[in-house]
Amino acid sequence: MTTTVTRNARLARHLRREAAVGAATAEMPVVATAAVQSLEAWLEEQWKELQWGGAADNPETRFLLPRPTALLLWERVIAEDGAGGARPGLSDDFATELLDLPRLARLAADAWGRLHDFGEPDPDEWGRTPETEAFNRWRAAFADYLKAENWLTHTQLTGEITEAVASGRLPRPDTLTFRGFERSTPALEKLADALEAAGCDVSRGWQAELTGPSPATAVAYPTAADEASAVAHQVRTLLDDEPDCSIAIITPDLSSARSLYERVLAEELSPASALLDELDSPRRFDMAGAPALNDYALVARALDWLILKPHGNAFSLVSRLLLSPYPRPAALLKGENPANHDDIKAWQSEQEARARCEAALRNDNAWTVSFDYLVYRLKKAGADKSAGGIKRLAELLEIDRKTDDEPVSPVQWTERFAARLQAVGWPGGGLSATEGVAFARWRDVLAQLTAMTTVAPSMTRAQALDHTRRLANDTPSQAASSGLQVQVLGVLDAAGLEFDHAFLVGFDAGSFPASAAPQPLLPAHWQAETGQPKSSPEVELDFARRVWERLLGSAKNVHASCARQGDSDQPLQPCAMLAGPMIVGPMLGELDDAPAVDHETWYRPADPAERQEQLVPREPDSTPPALVLSGGTGLLKDQSECPFRALASRRLHVEALEEPAPGITPADRGKLVHTVLQLAWDELKTSSTLRAKSDDRLAELVENSVDAVLADNGWLASAGLLQPTRAWLADIAMAWLLYERDQRVGDWKVLATEARTSATLGSLEIRSMRIDRIDEMPDGSLAVIDYKTSASVPSPSSWLGDRPSDPQLPLYALAVEQQGTADGSLPAGQHVSIAAFASLVARDELAFRGPPDQPLDGRKPRTDKKWLGWDDQTAQWRSTFERLARDYAEGRAPVDPLKSQACQYCKRQSLCRVFEGQVEDDDGEGER
Repeated sequence: MTTTVTRNARLARHLRREAAVGAATAEMPVVATAAVQSLEAWLEEQWKELQWGGAADNPETRFLLPRPTALLLWERVIAEDGAGGARPGLSDDFATELLDLPRLARLAADAWGRLHDFGEPDPDEWGRTPETEAFNRWRAAFADYLKAENWLTHTQLTGEITEAVASGRLPRPDTLTFRGFERSTPALEKLADALEAAGCDVSRGWQAELTGPSPATAVAYPTAADEASAVAHQVRTLLDDEPDCSIAIITPDLSSARSLYERVLAEELSPASALLDELDSPRRFDMAGAPALNDYALVARALDWLILKPHGNAFSLVSRLLLSPYPRPAALLKGENPANHDDIKAWQSEQEARARCEAALRNDNAWTVSFDYLVYRLKKAGADKSAGGIKRLAELLEIDRKTDDEPVSPVQWTERFAARLQAVGWPGGGLSATEGVAFARWRDVLAQLTAMTTVAPSMTRAQALDHTRRLANDTPSQAASSGLQVQVLGVLDAAGLEFDHAFLVGFDAGSFPASAAPQPLLPAHWQAETGQPKSSPEVELDFARRVWERLLGSAKNVHASCARQGDSDQPLQPCAMLAGPMIVGPMLGELDDAPAVDHETWYRPADPAERQEQLVPREPDSTPPALVLSGGTGLLKDQSECPFRALASRRLHVEALEEPAPGITPADRGKLVHTVLQLAWDELKTSSTLRAKSDDRLAELVENSVDAVLADNGWLASAGLLQPTRAWLADIAMAWLLYERDQRVGDWKVLATEARTSATLGSLEIRSMRIDRIDEMPDGSLAVIDYKTSASVPSPSSWLGDRPSDPQLPLYALAVEQQGTADGSLPAGQHVSIAAFASLVARDELAFRGPPDQPLDGRKPRTDKKWLGWDDQTAQWRSTFERLARDYAEGRAPVDPLKSQACQYCKRQSLCRVFEGQVEDDDGEGER
């Protein structure tokens, strides 16, 4: 029997598929799939045969530790060593709290594997560094555990199988071929020697046989994105010209390039996956290096559900769960019409209700969310099914409440986790093929957690969740792909494979050869002597040369490339191999820069006759007129700062959702201050009453006003904010009243607080204006005052110009003159002579900010060339606002920001794409 052992499972699958196709073509029986296996699978099979397959002279049965369980044992060994090394007088946890146990466990497991692959270093080497000395202690303790419990690790399998073959306790295959190994190890050499000594015909194909370097071209692209787009376009062209060709895209840094090539290849080769809402879009390419299981939304949301607790859940966690598509109805995968299927319609309705609930939590500034409040909001939004799931989860957590923080076995945690996910209906039905594979791998994760009972008989909830998360992060998951015609591979994944075309991408000097990084727990000198991976620059350079030769011989046509600039705009240099004698074509100094290519993509057919008409932007003046001709002062502000923003926010209703933050929001802070001052002035009425108040009597008035306001805002107490809010409100309100009493000049009478009004500008009606305060001045005219508690208080200069950046107060002034107040307390036609901001940001920033020639606080009037005087300025405002209103009503909406700052907080750039052009500041300098 002939057995082929490959470096990895990918090559094994490829060879099995190749053999099956060849056998079918030749009308021969298909070769047994067990004859082609990865090294890890073959060793495990041999071990099972040795243990339970009736092998001769079977020793005492030993338990093969799963890899995650072996890592947990390493953590235990390191923690025990650290606790034992704590200084006298310190707790046993002191040393272990300073260690990154998972990281150290992985390093220790890797070092343990190297010892079994490359042998033992000289005993004198161990004590040269604290790290090697520590590992020497750890491995001794680790070996003691294995011996005491009769355990075995995967890294010991090669030696165990070698000994079993040499002693005749295992039957040997007739012929065995090693395929796809870029480099051998002493342990593999010993295994091959033992097989040969036992009579097996061994082919040591540690490196792929070379057919000679193929003709290659080498070009440099401006960026990695340009390189990926160009390669994807060339791949599509090749598939159009040679439908049966095989293509490889090979990169030295697949983990970094994976998402980029997955996107550009999907756009070029599988446009349906980008355009259609399909659960299973077929792909014409395959990616090596499967992503981690917790990269899938399905599993990430499962972990989120397991974190959820009765109180104190972060809004970000709750938001992810509310906006996730799980659980889904099974009918969704069948492609049934939602209009004809009650389950799908009910699911869509539930999803919409959950989204409304999420938006409501944002508006409530729910920085943390309890189960009770979440259930309340879900029911109010109409998501009764989701509310029921939260209730069931709460009941389960209540049952386990007493023991949830106590250590129990991993088996019990697995059962609890499964029950909690079932309570909320996760994941439901309607899973795609990719999600189905991820769900199956999730079950494997829970099985691996259960297996940890061998080493850790009990865990706390936090430990069980941490191990589950790490297991999901270490578990790759990817659905089988039919797109094997185009494969994206790492340099080692491509070993042993042959293609018609190979694109070697990303071969810059920083990526290839790899940088030297010796194993920190093993003697560095010994690693370099034995040629271990990344042990020295010389080892990596030699290895890179051999890999490069193999890559050049892996395809009939080879196209090599690199980028001139990295993701952080750092300059990149081509790798040395692009200039070596092994490549036919340009040398390093002659590396061609890629010509500009007009890429024809899936939405732009190659045949001009078949091309769809391209979307051409309309002229700014051709936007249809507005249908709704009303709004608040923000409408005119938007039209002034950027006409497109007014279109997007007022007509298309494109608004950014609020982000909850701890404490009181700026809007709530402003409302509280406004209401306290409203109550105070409702009692004071006039400046003479204010000046007659002593500090103590004024403080009493403020305290009463604050208490009345807080009585209507009970949510502050539940949020733990009542006392600090009370102290701040009393302080800032008292400070402002003292400022007005002592600093403001003249007499005044407060005629209205929180007064509503409106204004008509041509066909546009400005409504919902609420003026904080209207005072009567000594000459009978009116002063409009607006309280500001935000960090940035606008200055009167924001009222000026053809496009004022903050027209709020001028609009208030015009509205009061034109319409009076909505309740009739102030009739229309009364003259407004001044408007001012009242800055209440902090005690040391109290001030009136109004026209430069009419200060309210006794400061000396000043001149400003841009200020026309109140009456002339009012006339100009009326003309300016009527023009802005007319532009909005007629649909004039170009992307024309007043200055770059207008775009800073707009959050609609994905619509207007303003940063693709140039935005002029007031000083004329452009800003991207």
